[in-house]
Amino acid sequence: MFVRFIFHFISGVLFFGQFAPEGWSPVLYSFVVNGSVVEGNLLVVLSNPFIITCNKDS
Repeated sequence: MFVRFIFHFISGVLFFGQFAPEGWSPVLYSFVVNGSVVEGNLLVVLSNPFIITCNKDS
């Protein structure tokens, strides 16, 4: 997950920084956007084993 974040962060700064809201630096914008996406993905990945084991016991 961390390596994915790093590469998405770099591409966000280099290619998508132009879409940053006015007053935001491309670095901050990329960090916030990619951080929230990777964090959401990490929560889903970490919660799946818990959900699977709870459904297995039923």
